Order: sequence, then C-alpha cells, then structure tokens
Amino acid sequence: MIVTIANSKGGSGRTTTAIMLAFAYSRTHRPVTVIDADPQESATIWSYLARTGGHRLPFAVIPHPAGSDVASMVERAAPESIIIVDTPSHDLPFVQEVSRVSDFVLVPTLPAATDYPTTITTIRALDAPHAVLLTQAYRRTIAVGQWRRQYEKDGVLVVPTVIDHRQFFATIYGDHPPEFLGGYEDVVTDLDTIIDLPQESAAGLRNREAWEDKQGASLFVGLGERAYCPIYDPRQTSSPAP
Repeated sequence: MIVTIANSKGGSGRTTTAIMLAFAYSRTHRPVTVIDADPQESATIWSYLARTGGHRLPFAVIPHPAGSDVASMVERAAPESIIIVDTPSHDLPFVQEVSRVSDFVLVPTLPAATDYPTTITTIRALDAPHAVLLTQAYRRTIAVGQWRRQYEKDGVLVVPTVIDHRQFFATIYGDHPPEFLGGYEDVVTDLDTIIDLPQESAAGLRNREAWEDKQGASLFVGLGERAYCPIYDPRQTSSPAP
C-alpha cells in the first residue's frame, strides 16, 4: 500500500507525519519503507541522526535522487509493504504525479486560515483518494471544529484523529520515539478503516447513515455531531456532490 504525504504549504508537518506514521505502522508488524522525495531530505537526515545516535529506525528511509522517477520507485515496491512517500512543498506537478500511483494521499495541515488556501490547492491537484489530517492543533480551541467543518463543507474527508500541538514533536527529530506516538497510532487505525472502504463517488454516499451502512459506526465513535463527508476518488468519472 502506498500512502503519500503531501501539502504545498511549508511547515504543515509532512515529514513528522511521514516518520511518525512509519513508526506506527511498524508497530503493527507490517514492513514499512519511507521514500524521502523532498529535496530538503528531512526524513533522510532524521534516519541518519537516529542511526549515528545508536537508535536505528525500524524501517528504511530511501532518499529520492535528483532526476529519478519516484513513481517507478513506488510501483516496484512489494505489494505487502507500507510505502510512505514524503513529498516537497511548492511542487504540485510532482505531487500530482506521485498521487497517480498512490493508494491514498494524506494531507496534513494546521487548523488555521494561513494554511487553508494552499491546502485546498493541493487537494484539488490530487489524482487519488485523500483526506486531511489536522496537526499541531490546540484541541480545546474552537478552531479545530471550525476548520473540520470547513473542509467537510468543501467535500474533503477529515481524519477523525487530531494531532495535538506538543513539544514532544519538536524534540523527537532525529531520535527514536518512546511508546507514545502522539496520536499517530490512532491515525493508522483511522486509515486502515478509510482505505479499506470501497472507493465510490460522493453521489453514492450522500449522508452519514449511508456511510455507516457501508462500514459500521466505528469511525464515528467520539465524533459527536460532526458533519458527514464522503470519500471522493477523483479517478472515477463521477463528480462529488455539491
């Protein structure tokens, strides 16, 4: 399975999400590889620092050489593996190319007005099923609920788990995290549920009841009255519901 992490907005938490997801997936005893397709090579440096510090990561981080075809790299991956692709900011054509060979694209973003325009631009360029992950969030503020509703109003699926703003994420770079993964283990559970669903156009799943009939109510545990938002696969010919 190929999961691409993408957002053209810098500072949205792409590399942190890629690496922490890789840790979370590795704890489910699935083989994991991270492809570092960002020229800044933040994921590669994280792996190097961990290795030199005596804390080798439980998964491989493969740098993406300049000029190489990352789409071919992920297509050659073993089908039983979890491949996580960390993409650069400000390169929508590249992100769109990688999305075409991805099973799913996760778009991390802060719940803030500064991130919204670029996040929506990124989403509109994707050519694969996708969802937003709210990161660096202050859970007790109204912003989380406001921006969740805004993305859902735009027809974008929002992952139920919210990643809180924590000092932990600033200090873990280049290291192996403890048992605590800051909520990313719950994101893996959410993605396993979401990606396992048959991908349909929004016309087939117009309301919360239809969604729950498809996959049960487990995804909605703890969600309260959050609005239903369908999964939309842009590779199908149908258009999302307005």
